[in-house]
Amino acid sequence: TKTRPGETFSGHIDVTVTGLTENGKCESVRIRPKIVVWKDVPVALAAVSSGEQVQLTVGRVALSKLTGDSVDIRSGPWEAIKSLKQGEAVTKNLVEPLPAARSGDDVELVAGKNGLTIRASGRLLEDAVLGGRVRVANLATGAVIDGVLVSPGRVRAGGV
Repeated sequence: TKTRPGETFSGHIDVTVTGLTENGKCESVRIRPKIVVWKDVPVALAAVSSGEQVQLTVGRVALSKLTGDSVDIRSGPWEAIKSLKQGEAVTKNLVEPLPAARSGDDVELVAGKNGLTIRASGRLLEDAVLGGRVRVANLATGAVIDGVLVSPGRVRAGGV
């Protein structure tokens, strides 16, 4: 079976096997084997529900069963966006980075320039991952500040 440009290979091909003798054609048989291409990808170590942390291992998955780009097994931790079965391929459309800090957490808000550092108490207004942008309420002034979560409990104001 030929595939045209832009078509997905279905995993099926037609093969004709012809036996020959010195006198010519003996018999022809047409067979249709199924070809499965496997790939080692990150998979869920155990079944998890949406919102739970996903532990990863490497498993072999049929390429035709992959829907989306696999996550990098060295990154994470990851939180499931939807329920995952044990051994299911973990792709970027099924998980998101696990927040290092949650909305409502108290943080130290830090701003500084040219050796001058100002610190204030703040409260996260949204979940945040390390290195991710986040909004913080300054508890002293009530102002909402944009910043970057640099460690759990610490936000660099302005994100620079």
